[in-house]
Amino acid sequence: MTACRCCGDDTGSARASYCSQACRQRAYRERARARAAPPPRPAWEPLDAFVGRQDEAKDLRAVVRAHRLVTVTGPAGVGKTRLTGEVLFRGAARNVRLVELGGVRDGDRLAEVFATALALTETSGVSTVDEVVERVRAAGAVVLLVDNCEHLLPGCADLVGTLLRHCPKLRVVATSREELRLDGERVLRLEPLPVPDAPVTRERLLALDAVRLFLVRAREVAPGFTAAEDDLLAAARICHRLDGIPLAIELAARQAHALSVHEILTLLGHRLLTQDMRGVPSRHLSLRATIEWSYRLLSPAERAVLRRLAICPGAFDLGLASAVCAGDFVDHGEVPVLVRALAAKSLVQRLPADGWFRLLHPVRWYAGERLTSAELVEAERRGVDWAVRLTAPVAHEVMPGGELTDLLDAHRDNLEVAVAHLERRGDRQADRVLLTIALARAWRLRGRREAALRLLRRLLADVPDSAHHPAALALLAALLNQRGDHGPALPVATGAVARARAAGQHGILARSLRTLAAVLDELGHHALSEHYYERAIEVTLLWGRPLEVAICRQFLAWSLLPDGVARARELVDSGMPVFRALATDEELAIALQTSAAVHFMAGENDAAWRDLSAALPADLSLASRHQRYLWPYLLEGFAVMAWHCGDPDRAVTLLAAASRHRGDRAPRVTRVWHELVGRLRADTESALPPHLIADARRRAAAMSDAELLLCLHGEAADEGRGVLTEEEYRVVTLLAEGNTSAQIARRLPASVRTVGTHVTRIRTKLALESRGQIVRWYLRRHG
Repeated sequence: MTACRCCGDDTGSARASYCSQACRQRAYRERARARAAPPPRPAWEPLDAFVGRQDEAKDLRAVVRAHRLVTVTGPAGVGKTRLTGEVLFRGAARNVRLVELGGVRDGDRLAEVFATALALTETSGVSTVDEVVERVRAAGAVVLLVDNCEHLLPGCADLVGTLLRHCPKLRVVATSREELRLDGERVLRLEPLPVPDAPVTRERLLALDAVRLFLVRAREVAPGFTAAEDDLLAAARICHRLDGIPLAIELAARQAHALSVHEILTLLGHRLLTQDMRGVPSRHLSLRATIEWSYRLLSPAERAVLRRLAICPGAFDLGLASAVCAGDFVDHGEVPVLVRALAAKSLVQRLPADGWFRLLHPVRWYAGERLTSAELVEAERRGVDWAVRLTAPVAHEVMPGGELTDLLDAHRDNLEVAVAHLERRGDRQADRVLLTIALARAWRLRGRREAALRLLRRLLADVPDSAHHPAALALLAALLNQRGDHGPALPVATGAVARARAAGQHGILARSLRTLAAVLDELGHHALSEHYYERAIEVTLLWGRPLEVAICRQFLAWSLLPDGVARARELVDSGMPVFRALATDEELAIALQTSAAVHFMAGENDAAWRDLSAALPADLSLASRHQRYLWPYLLEGFAVMAWHCGDPDRAVTLLAAASRHRGDRAPRVTRVWHELVGRLRADTESALPPHLIADARRRAAAMSDAELLLCLHGEAADEGRGVLTEEEYRVVTLLAEGNTSAQIARRLPASVRTVGTHVTRIRTKLALESRGQIVRWYLRRHG
């Protein structure tokens, strides 16, 4: 038997819905009134302007039209509720009802809350779930905005699933930090606003939603607020520090009534976490409240992992996470599962590289405050132990391999924390030396040579001796020599050789001998330099490392130029098969540049041109992770070739471009090359009138890296209907890699709409009709 849907009495039949015709008619009249009655006034009246997110709003509208269940997910404070409300209540959607779950703690009240949102009055004896189903079916095409589901996820998913199964005209849009996991669910993840990680133009800054949001909210609390050039840059740095999280940016901007933009930037941190915002739900009263809302929903193990990850300031992989977070009641093997669970709950951010994550800065601040002193000590100890295991090969290798170099670069922020921890404690001196060497190498690759020098000097002043001192001295000598401090580098290099030989460290001995030879060559002691290069080759041969042997022979070839060009060519040519078989792309490019110089000095211009062209990266932004300092030398090489081929204007332009790119990351590596380029500069300045040189330098200043690459790869400067900008060329490269517009937008960073505009301009400039043709255009040139 079943109960009557109208009065609740027994219907007398398992198949009947009503006990009498009177109840059937009463139910019909209720449905008719439901259709005729105006919907309740939506509870959506924000007091401030909606800023940005135009592309995301467009995507959400399209997804809601195409799917009956859409869940908008994202980290705390990213703006899920605001975006969804703007799209549904201010857009074309009709009959939208808001079901606000933020204040609901009891899952048994879910149906009651849904009924209230639908303006229902309970009927005695009738199941509230059944009544909600009946009312929704009677209302026809209804859109339910179910806001903040994460703390009631199982019950909310069950109720939403029931409604969708029984109400074919219903659409549900949910906001949650975690998906509902229902059949047919379309998940739309809302990411933080794009923020610049490198200097950009004022126009580009003003076009970024994050910066615009800061400026708009600042003007709302300080009507006279204006952003000068310095203020705009400071605002961009604030947005970058806050990882583009809208709530965090708004809280920072609302301090503009009392503080300057630079003062706000200085005070970021705890003060921002605790600042209140009135007129918003309690969970959004402060950044702390919105993060704590998510933290309370975690299991004890998830909370422990989140707290311990707070010691990682940069990106981390699962290896580091497992090392830092395991302990107490968290098993080592559980950590990857827990990290992925935190990512699903939007408390840990997944990065494009597979298996890599990071904590957004506000989440890290909060998690760090929840970290107990005992947990902090243990997590830091485990982090140092992990870093020592990672960097152990650095103390023995002549040149760490590409994979290790990648890891050092990716973990440079975490290495910096480990080094600072050991500096504060004053113990584990050998480990401190090892980690400092690894960090200095990572900084050197990033162009931070002076910071690396300061770090090494402070280390050697604090720690008088360790097993890793030969490697530290060898690196310090190499950095000094590259900076041009050849005299101070000589005793350091000599000491590195002596210590490495005494310790029997063959790899470091080979590196130290090579550095000593380079210093002597710069000081004019060429015969002695050749002797030490030969000794480095002998040690490396005994060690059984063919790639390191080839590298040593390349350096010896440089020292033999320009007089010993025949032997230099023999050394270079013998090593090229080894480089092609064993070297990384960066090591091969360096070898090709050396080969080009040798062939040029031998009068073999065609071979020199071939080697320089082969050394060019397909995309400079992709090559910049490691040895981007080679780029100015390639420009100088092409300038030398242009001058000797009778194209002085091109030579001056490329020389100017090389000077613009050199900076700290492009040190002087060889005496011969420095002298060759110096003569070229003198020749061009004496042969060309000043106004032509000035014009060439202006052209070089205006050319992007992509335009230079197009030019050096043999493309005409006016190919198609125009020249691709650096960002347009970047879009072409990302398209060729198979990225979607959304993925490209995250990589740039930019909006999806901006990516579409770039694609349109690229097609116009290159006279192409589709994205497929753009990809083929790229592949024809770069394989």
